[in-house]
Amino acid sequence: QYLSLLLSSTGSAAQRSLRRAATDPQRIMLRDLGAVIAGMVVGMAANMSLIFLNMSPAFFPGPKDLDFNDETAMKAYIGTLPASGFILPMVAHVSQALFGSLVATRLASHPSICAGIVSILTVVGCLMMYSSMPGGPSWMKAEVPLCCVVGLVVAQIEARRREHKPKKNA
Repeated sequence: QYLSLLLSSTGSAAQRSLRRAATDPQRIMLRDLGAVIAGMVVGMAANMSLIFLNMSPAFFPGPKDLDFNDETAMKAYIGTLPASGFILPMVAHVSQALFGSLVATRLASHPSICAGIVSILTVVGCLMMYSSMPGGPSWMKAEVPLCCVVGLVVAQIEARRREHKPKKNA
Protein backbone atom coordinates (compact mmCIF):
# COMPACT_ATOMS: atom_id res chain seq x y z
CA GLN A 1 0.00 0.00 0.00
CA TYR A 2 2.85 2.38 0.84
CA LEU A 3 4.53 1.57 -2.47
CA SER A 4 1.37 2.30 -4.45
CA LEU A 5 0.98 5.60 -2.59
CA LEU A 6 4.58 6.50 -3.34
CA LEU A 7 4.24 5.59 -7.02
CA SER A 8 0.98 7.49 -7.40
CA SER A 9 2.40 10.63 -5.83
CA THR A 10 5.58 10.37 -7.93
CA GLY A 11 3.48 9.84 -11.04
CA SER A 12 1.36 12.90 -10.39
CA ALA A 13 4.45 15.04 -9.77
CA ALA A 14 5.95 13.74 -12.99
CA GLN A 15 2.70 14.46 -14.80
CA ARG A 16 2.63 18.01 -13.41
CA SER A 17 6.21 18.47 -14.52
CA LEU A 18 5.40 17.21 -18.01
CA ARG A 19 2.35 19.47 -18.25
CA ARG A 20 4.45 22.45 -17.15
CA ALA A 21 7.16 21.59 -19.69
CA ALA A 22 4.57 21.17 -22.45
CA THR A 23 3.25 24.70 -21.87
CA ASP A 24 6.60 26.45 -21.53
CA PRO A 25 6.85 28.72 -24.63
CA GLN A 26 10.60 28.26 -25.01
CA ARG A 27 10.28 24.48 -24.95
CA ILE A 28 7.46 24.59 -27.46
CA MET A 29 9.52 26.81 -29.77
CA LEU A 30 12.55 24.51 -29.46
CA ARG A 31 10.37 21.49 -30.07
CA ASP A 32 8.92 23.06 -33.22
CA LEU A 33 12.37 24.13 -34.41
CA GLY A 34 13.66 20.60 -33.88
CA ALA A 35 10.62 19.24 -35.73
CA VAL A 36 11.31 21.47 -38.74
CA ILE A 37 15.01 20.54 -38.77
CA ALA A 38 14.20 16.82 -38.48
CA GLY A 39 11.59 17.16 -41.21
CA MET A 40 14.05 18.88 -43.53
CA VAL A 41 16.71 16.24 -42.91
CA VAL A 42 14.31 13.38 -43.61
CA GLY A 43 12.84 15.20 -46.63
CA MET A 44 16.27 15.92 -48.10
CA ALA A 45 17.28 12.29 -47.61
CA ALA A 46 14.18 11.17 -49.52
CA ASN A 47 14.85 13.77 -52.22
CA MET A 48 18.50 12.87 -52.71
CA SER A 49 17.84 9.13 -52.73
CA LEU A 50 15.37 9.55 -55.59
CA ILE A 51 17.69 11.94 -57.45
CA PHE A 52 20.56 9.45 -57.21
CA LEU A 53 18.19 6.67 -58.26
CA ASN A 54 17.34 8.73 -61.35
CA MET A 55 21.06 9.07 -62.16
CA SER A 56 21.73 5.37 -61.60
CA PRO A 57 22.55 3.03 -64.48
CA ALA A 58 19.00 1.68 -64.28
CA PHE A 59 17.49 4.99 -65.43
CA PHE A 60 19.55 7.90 -66.79
CA PRO A 61 23.23 7.43 -65.95
CA GLY A 62 25.48 10.44 -66.09
CA PRO A 63 29.03 10.40 -67.42
CA LYS A 64 31.52 8.65 -65.13
CA ASP A 65 33.51 11.85 -64.59
CA LEU A 66 30.46 14.05 -63.86
CA ASP A 67 31.25 16.62 -61.18
CA PHE A 68 28.11 17.82 -59.40
CA ASN A 69 29.86 21.08 -58.49
CA ASP A 70 30.63 21.91 -62.15
CA GLU A 71 27.67 23.95 -63.34
CA THR A 72 28.47 23.63 -67.05
CA ALA A 73 28.87 19.85 -66.80
CA MET A 74 25.55 19.56 -64.96
CA LYS A 75 23.81 21.76 -67.56
CA ALA A 76 25.25 19.56 -70.30
CA TYR A 77 24.02 16.41 -68.55
CA ILE A 78 20.56 17.93 -67.98
CA GLY A 79 20.44 18.92 -71.65
CA THR A 80 20.86 15.25 -72.67
CA LEU A 81 17.95 14.03 -70.53
CA PRO A 82 14.65 13.20 -72.23
CA ALA A 83 11.44 14.62 -70.76
CA SER A 84 10.88 11.37 -68.88
CA GLY A 85 14.18 11.96 -67.09
CA PHE A 86 12.56 14.82 -65.18
CA ILE A 87 9.63 12.86 -63.76
CA LEU A 88 11.60 11.19 -60.95
CA PRO A 89 13.30 14.46 -59.88
CA MET A 90 9.87 16.08 -59.74
CA VAL A 91 8.61 13.20 -57.59
CA ALA A 92 11.77 13.58 -55.47
CA HIS A 93 11.08 17.25 -54.76
CA VAL A 94 7.44 16.60 -53.89
CA SER A 95 8.52 13.67 -51.69
CA GLN A 96 10.80 16.04 -49.81
CA ALA A 97 7.76 18.13 -48.93
CA LEU A 98 5.70 15.02 -48.14
CA PHE A 99 8.13 13.15 -45.89
CA GLY A 100 9.52 16.33 -44.35
CA SER A 101 6.04 17.56 -43.48
CA LEU A 102 5.07 14.15 -42.12
CA VAL A 103 8.01 14.11 -39.74
CA ALA A 104 7.60 17.76 -38.75
CA THR A 105 3.88 17.46 -38.03
CA ARG A 106 4.30 14.34 -35.91
CA LEU A 107 7.01 15.95 -33.76
CA ALA A 108 5.73 19.52 -33.55
CA SER A 109 3.50 21.30 -31.08
CA HIS A 110 2.12 23.41 -33.94
CA PRO A 111 1.89 20.93 -36.85
CA SER A 112 0.34 23.25 -39.44
CA ILE A 113 3.00 25.90 -39.00
CA CYS A 114 5.85 23.41 -39.12
CA ALA A 115 4.45 21.64 -42.19
CA GLY A 116 4.12 25.04 -43.87
CA ILE A 117 7.71 25.94 -43.05
CA VAL A 118 9.01 22.64 -44.43
CA SER A 119 6.94 23.09 -47.60
CA ILE A 120 8.06 26.69 -48.07
CA LEU A 121 11.71 25.74 -47.60
CA THR A 122 11.25 22.97 -50.17
CA VAL A 123 9.73 25.46 -52.62
CA VAL A 124 12.63 27.86 -52.02
CA GLY A 125 15.03 25.01 -52.78
CA CYS A 126 13.14 24.19 -55.98
CA LEU A 127 13.22 27.81 -57.09
CA MET A 128 16.95 28.04 -56.36
CA MET A 129 17.47 24.88 -58.42
CA TYR A 130 15.54 26.39 -61.34
CA SER A 131 17.60 29.57 -61.27
CA SER A 132 20.95 27.74 -61.11
CA MET A 133 20.17 24.86 -63.47
CA PRO A 134 17.97 26.05 -66.35
CA GLY A 135 17.26 23.62 -69.14
CA GLY A 136 14.53 21.42 -67.73
CA PRO A 137 11.02 21.27 -69.15
CA SER A 138 8.67 24.06 -68.15
CA TRP A 139 6.04 21.59 -66.90
CA MET A 140 8.38 20.72 -64.05
CA LYS A 141 7.54 24.04 -62.41
CA ALA A 142 4.19 22.45 -61.53
CA GLU A 143 5.96 20.92 -58.54
CA VAL A 144 6.05 24.29 -56.78
CA PRO A 145 2.32 24.40 -55.99
CA LEU A 146 2.34 20.62 -55.45
CA CYS A 147 4.88 21.01 -52.64
CA CYS A 148 2.65 23.56 -50.94
CA VAL A 149 -0.48 21.44 -51.35
CA VAL A 150 1.28 18.35 -49.99
CA GLY A 151 2.35 20.24 -46.87
CA LEU A 152 -1.18 21.55 -46.28
CA VAL A 153 -2.75 18.12 -46.76
CA VAL A 154 -0.29 16.50 -44.35
CA ALA A 155 -1.00 19.22 -41.77
CA GLN A 156 -4.77 18.67 -42.10
CA ILE A 157 -4.38 14.91 -41.72
CA GLU A 158 -2.29 15.38 -38.58
CA ALA A 159 -4.79 17.88 -37.17
CA ARG A 160 -7.61 15.35 -37.67
CA ARG A 161 -5.49 12.62 -36.12
CA ARG A 162 -4.86 14.76 -33.04
CA GLU A 163 -8.58 15.66 -32.75
CA HIS A 164 -9.60 12.01 -32.72
CA LYS A 165 -6.77 10.83 -30.51
CA PRO A 166 -8.18 9.49 -27.25
CA LYS A 167 -7.50 11.71 -24.25
CA LYS A 168 -5.40 10.26 -21.45
CA ASN A 169 -6.73 10.56 -17.92
CA ALA A 170 -4.62 13.08 -16.02
